[in-house]
Amino acid sequence: MPQHPKARIILALTVICLIWGSTWLAIRINVQDMPPLRAAGLRFMVAGLLLAVVAGRRRLPVRERPGTGYWLVLAMTMVALPYACVYWGEQHISSGLTAVLFATYPLFVTLLAQSGRTGERITLPLMGGLAFGLAGVALLFRDQIGMDGTQPLTGSILILLSALSSAVATVMVKRRLAHLDPFLINLRPMLYGGLILMAVSLASEGEASWTWTVRGTVALLYLAIFGSAVAFSIYFWLMRTLPIARLSFIVYVTPIIALLLGTLVENEPLTWNLILGALLVLSGITMARRAH
Repeated sequence: MPQHPKARIILALTVICLIWGSTWLAIRINVQDMPPLRAAGLRFMVAGLLLAVVAGRRRLPVRERPGTGYWLVLAMTMVALPYACVYWGEQHISSGLTAVLFATYPLFVTLLAQSGRTGERITLPLMGGLAFGLAGVALLFRDQIGMDGTQPLTGSILILLSALSSAVATVMVKRRLAHLDPFLINLRPMLYGGLILMAVSLASEGEASWTWTVRGTVALLYLAIFGSAVAFSIYFWLMRTLPIARLSFIVYVTPIIALLLGTLVENEPLTWNLILGALLVLSGITMARRAH
């Protein structure tokens, strides 16, 4: 495994936490102007095209190029499915709650990363962390069950599905692609995922109204450039230096940033259930982290 100066790793982790901590609010703003699947599709098509420009003539080594089927599965698990869930869900729940629910992602990663190929095993502290995390999720769901209609609860469940799908993609990349150029790792999944989202949007959101506003357009560009092209490239670069389960714990910081931004910028409610649920989820992550 290549060695990198500790300062570079700390800087990369700080940048990615700040970016991904703010993307939840940007998504919330974006879906106020555009249908969710179309907004997500545009985000990743722009990000993929930007990465294609940055990558230039660089290519993956011939012997290490995955087939089209692999790229399509990665595009579905890394982009199309998780972000369809997130964008739809954020129409009905706050950006802060979305970030806290998605914070279960490292627990899913840890469970999936137990095979010998990633060199990581499930231990009792990890299982205890999972139990704490599930208790936090149950507490968060109490608020959604008490709301009118089923959409808030459905949105919350979809965020958990998004976290699981993203964990599958992370383990796929770690096992096969993590040592390769991060720009090239991201390029195809983002382009393919964006095209899949746009195709589904055309089929299901053809009649949906949408508008272009300065606020929504800035949010879209921020998500495409920083939230996707920049952040994912940094993330996959970090995969070369940190164990997969430990790297995924950047999610430990992002919910706090998301909760603060959602409250300060959008006046999103900060309930006791949300605070206590977040503390339980983050405590579960902390417990699981001590096993590494």
